[in-house]
Amino acid sequence: MTGLAEPTGCQVPVKPMTHMASRQQTIPASRELPSCSPEEIRTELRRVLGGRVFVDAQRLQDFLTYIVEESLAGRAGRIKGLTIAQDVFQREDPEDAQTSTIVRVEAGRLRRRLIEYYADEGNGNPVRIEVPKGAYVPNFEPGPASRRNAEPTSAPISAIKKMPRWMTRRVSIARVLTAVMVVAGLLWLTWWTRNDAGLQMPADTAPPISAAMRPTIVVLPFNDQTGNGTGELLAAGLTEDIITDLSNLSGLNVIAQSSVAMFKGQNLSPQQLAEKLGVSYVLRGSVRGTAPNHRVTAQLYDARTDRQIWAERFDRDLTSALEFQNELAVRVVQGMSVSLRGDDLERFSARHLVTHEAEALYRQAMDILNPPNDAARLQIARQAFQRSIEIDPAYAGGYAGLAYTHVFATFWGHSEAPEADLQTAVAMAEQALSADPSFGLAYTTLAFVELIRRDFSAAVELSRTALEVQPGDPYINIYHAYILAANGQAAQGISYAERALQLDPLTERTPYLNILGFVSFHAGQYQQSLDALHRNQERGGPSSDGLEAYFVAANVALGRLDLARTHLQILDSYGEGGSMADSPLSRFRHPEEAAEQVLGRIRELRAIDAAISVNDG
Repeated sequence: MTGLAEPTGCQVPVKPMTHMASRQQTIPASRELPSCSPEEIRTELRRVLGGRVFVDAQRLQDFLTYIVEESLAGRAGRIKGLTIAQDVFQREDPEDAQTSTIVRVEAGRLRRRLIEYYADEGNGNPVRIEVPKGAYVPNFEPGPASRRNAEPTSAPISAIKKMPRWMTRRVSIARVLTAVMVVAGLLWLTWWTRNDAGLQMPADTAPPISAAMRPTIVVLPFNDQTGNGTGELLAAGLTEDIITDLSNLSGLNVIAQSSVAMFKGQNLSPQQLAEKLGVSYVLRGSVRGTAPNHRVTAQLYDARTDRQIWAERFDRDLTSALEFQNELAVRVVQGMSVSLRGDDLERFSARHLVTHEAEALYRQAMDILNPPNDAARLQIARQAFQRSIEIDPAYAGGYAGLAYTHVFATFWGHSEAPEADLQTAVAMAEQALSADPSFGLAYTTLAFVELIRRDFSAAVELSRTALEVQPGDPYINIYHAYILAANGQAAQGISYAERALQLDPLTERTPYLNILGFVSFHAGQYQQSLDALHRNQERGGPSSDGLEAYFVAANVALGRLDLARTHLQILDSYGEGGSMADSPLSRFRHPEEAAEQVLGRIRELRAIDAAISVNDG
């Protein structure tokens, strides 16, 4: 860890420290600093933590409280990445790469939140708390007594990400327009709302369950009915084990456990769950009895008819609970294999009852790919998909994954031979569908091929087919949202983006919240857009300079000019990128109009500020 930056601002009492710590925290005697008492600083901390920007960010509240209290206690020299990781985030292993990464990521988010807070509700506070870039020790600055609403924000530039060439000169309007078009292109995905009368699109709700899809199951949290809490751990363990075991079956889609937790305690019918999650089967169960003797029941329902198609009761001495959990998971799988309807049973063949290393590798590679605008991630994932094919040439996922990497290499401008990559993507996707006609990602990949080739009707139809065969896959839903918006139907895309989040609400590196934010913006839902983008930042999701362009534009649209100026400062601190020729914006039906929706709001803000400057002069 590098040395800490020298603290500035209000002088606070410093307790005696070790020699090493005191050298890092020495304040030059020649500098006269205003006095801030510990109570004033703590009062300001309470104001910040109670503000709108921080009220739903518990991790950042803990981070800020820790570094402020350590400073006030005279332990500023202790505030290092490792101690923060251990004391705030409970990361004990210093060799774990995520230990240092999590602190850097959270510190960046904390700085951005502080800038936003002091640009708005904390504008006139008597004290400011800052976390300078390159350090974790906070500064305590005296704040202005008041500020005119029309003034641009004066968030300290030390807290904003900078690139030297941008900070040494004023940027011209023409240059900013070019830069914003580029950074908007660097967004995970971009959308706009121009309707095309010649293109018929589906309704703006997620699709109904189709009989053509592969079997999809949701395992509801098992219900503890012991009356004394003794079955709670068993119920949770059973739920987790069954989901894990079923997830290893390549002929079956299983709703993620993170998506299931929200339904605990709800008495929804199988058909209601089918509408919410796009599932074809529902498994529910309960635990009763007194330790060590318990009765566990499990029932499987056809979600399309509400009909129970399998049920079994297990009476066990649960001295060995883990052994029973494994037994029950196997029995559920066996029960399903003889209970599915004919069309599903054909897809859920005997070979799918075997755990496949190839599928596990496919899932790991899909996680690596987030976000897929990173050329290095594409290369690493491509090797994993190739290995998946080598392990099991009959498994569709390896081929579909390879197709995915080739199409996104072209989409993001990483390909040296775009047409060859598109041809490879088509060949691999067709190979995947030959192995498994219900593998939805293969259809989605083909949809992106057509999008790049600018056959928008074909792209929509292929994406719709992907949804028909796998309506419970969050990636297929989110990409359909994007494809609709890219074709001028942003409002119709919102429900698909929301379903993706419902299907997988917790995985951090997914693009679901970004896409919901961008689609909502281009549908004119500016507050919903900001809510989604803020939530993405809060949970550490994919981020880019292009996000700031949307933060600026949405805040201008809502009349929140001070917040818009804050994000504009951050946007201006980024450097320039490539050109429109290799930007994803050039892939869409009306790229200039989409960019104008963002650029027009930014020009509007700059015009207001220019007028204020003239009047003040």
